[in-house]
Amino acid sequence: MGMNYYLRKNDEVGVEQQVHLGKSSHGWQFTFRGDRANGVVDFDSWVKRVNTLIKDGWKLTDEGSGDSNFTELLLLIQRKRLEPNNHAKQYPSKWDYVDADGNSFSDREFS
Repeated sequence: MGMNYYLRKNDEVGVEQQVHLGKSSHGWQFTFRGDRANGVVDFDSWVKRVNTLIKDGWKLTDEGSGDSNFTELLLLIQRKRLEPNNHAKQYPSKWDYVDADGNSFSDREFS
């Protein structure tokens, strides 16, 4: 079982918007949700986008307990780098790739 992480914000009329950040699964390194259209292609651009959206009022959440903390998520990602499985290395495709630091990214929606 895994845990997905999102940034969420209500728009002007109260409709919730969300940006999928990625997923933590048992035995797997963290899988990042890439977004080439918005320049999110590696860990550094992912962190930069998350920080920008948080400054714009977006809230970090998970699909379990709700509100989450970015520092804690970064610590989780660091711990997950020791896991034996990496989705993009094991299942490469035109949507799934490994950045220069070995992080698993997917440009398609996943759950």
